[in-house]
Order: sequence, then structure tokens, then C-alpha cells
Amino acid sequence: MSINNDNGVSHHLYAIWPVHMPNDYLNWLNQAQIEDEEKGIRKSILKGIPYGNGVWVGNVVKSFGLEQTLRKVGRPKIKNGG
Repeated sequence: MSINNDNGVSHHLYAIWPVHMPNDYLNWLNQAQIEDEEKGIRKSILKGIPYGNGVWVGNVVKSFGLEQTLRKVGRPKIKNGG
């Protein structure tokens, strides 16, 4: 499968999509992200967690056993002074 850019250049995909590719995919892909999206993407990359809405992330985390990626780094704080 391949997709064409605005210049008519064809690029081959490495794998077949598991879902239907939207007709306006390249336009969507090339849109700038808003600041909140960029923060979410950075967090996802740094912590190794899936990027998406809360419900979807929760489902993926549960399905793949990634619960540790949602926890804060380090030891838990001691409650009630020890």
C-alpha cells in the first residue's frame, strides 16, 4: 500500500493499517499541534505511556500491563510521619 503527497510522490507504508485510513490523512498529519497536545505527546514519550484520551489510555495500559508507567517515579511518600 502506498500514499501520495501533494507533489505526487508515492511513499510505501511499512505495514497494512489495522483500520481504514482517512482520505484526508496527510492533511490531518501535517496540522500543527496545540500546546496541550504537545505536552501530552512529550509526557507520553518521556514516561513510555500510550498517547490518547483517558479511556483509551486506560484500556491500553490494562491490556498490555503498563500500569507502572502511570505511577510517579521513586518510592512512595511515607504517610503519617512513618
